[in-house]
Amino acid sequence: MTLMNQHRMRTAGLGASAANNGPANRLARIVLTLVIVELSLATAYIHLGLGGELFTVNGVGYLGLATAYAATVAVPIAILQRFAWLARLGLAGYTLVTIGAYLVVGPHFTLGWITKGIEVAIVGLLLVDMLGAYGSVRGLLRAASERTGLIAAIALAGIVAACGASAAGSNPPIEQTDADVTITSRDLAFDQTSLTIEARTPTTLRLVNEDAAPHNVAIYSDDSATESLFIGELITATSVVYEVPELEPGTYYFRCDLHPEMDGTLTAED
Repeated sequence: MTLMNQHRMRTAGLGASAANNGPANRLARIVLTLVIVELSLATAYIHLGLGGELFTVNGVGYLGLATAYAATVAVPIAILQRFAWLARLGLAGYTLVTIGAYLVVGPHFTLGWITKGIEVAIVGLLLVDMLGAYGSVRGLLRAASERTGLIAAIALAGIVAACGASAAGSNPPIEQTDADVTITSRDLAFDQTSLTIEARTPTTLRLVNEDAAPHNVAIYSDDSATESLFIGELITATSVVYEVPELEPGTYYFRCDLHPEMDGTLTAED
């Protein structure tokens, strides 16, 4: 009787294993892999489209990790599939750090929040993928330790994703048609690198953004950009008028916080 029960249990186990590896299950895993790769490529495209060195590096990182994930998960080559766990952890860790950096550092704008939504979906789908592949977190850790150890996974997951320059705050624009000074952003560059305003009086500054990437105008005491005097709201493919508080006579530094290479000198004079 005991032998019969054991035989039935083994038979049931084989049936469950076959079901899990059946055509429907394989199709679901293929679809899951494709969705993760497509979402990773989408967020890479968004970061590359924002311009600037930091966003470009972040976008290239997503491209590389998406490629590694697709190769190790989908390509039937044993040496690649041995490192599928590393590609999964690497993409998940990179994405989590990117989300965290954005929440802490900013700057925050609509397209940024959309990108974070995509990245949250990537992490969630990767979790489903890893649980399906390894059964549990313990199974994932076992797969990692049996091959090359967790040191590489921890190092890769700790890559700091650059999500843009920090912004000390945001001053909402005022609805106004005229402005004392106008500056235009085009092809990731300002049309002027030197601005002059009247000292000791509030100034209206119009930013005309002709790019698809978001820009703003921020004013600092000097080019170290450590002391902010005014931080304008980010805008995309539109124009806005900011109200800059009065400044004492002197020379100041302005830039786009999202693309620090877009900068110049602002002079306040009587």
